[in-house]
Amino acid sequence: MFFGKQVKCSLLLDRDYYPQVYLDIIKDELTLHKINVVFTPGKEIENLFLEEDLLKTLIPSGDGKALQDFLDDIYRLEYDNCFPKYVEFHKKSAENKTYSSIYRDLKPSFDAYWNDKKKRHNLIPGKSTLAKLRVFFKEYYNMILPTSLLTKRLVDAGNSTAKELVSSLFQ
Repeated sequence: MFFGKQVKCSLLLDRDYYPQVYLDIIKDELTLHKINVVFTPGKEIENLFLEEDLLKTLIPSGDGKALQDFLDDIYRLEYDNCFPKYVEFHKKSAENKTYSSIYRDLKPSFDAYWNDKKKRHNLIPGKSTLAKLRVFFKEYYNMILPTSLLTKRLVDAGNSTAKELVSSLFQ
């Protein structure tokens, strides 16, 4: 009313570990108020910068073994933090289920996603992992990873996930 016309509004929210059913409820509620709701493809928006193929393009020497070892360590260390949180978030939406039944139901699909090198970056904490990656690149490759460089590489790569995200924000 203030502008005399409908103002289009989009809201970008972190997906975190919420089940899709819960995210759909939020989206439906805000859509009733004419708010376009978009959830990040991964846990947080920073997860877009954690794709292994993207990170490999940043390596100045072309030797990706150190990076691969670093990432494998991250995933090995983060699993015991991420899966329990994933279960906890799903428990909030399934009050009549026990933790053990939720754990049993979710573990196979979580593990399959976690072990897929093309997808697993979506499950780890994006902000803290990106901070660790920046330290790694500085110490190992003597290279700084500003967000502007990561964004440029993401765009240059024609990343379909990033394109879909941006497109959905401007519908």
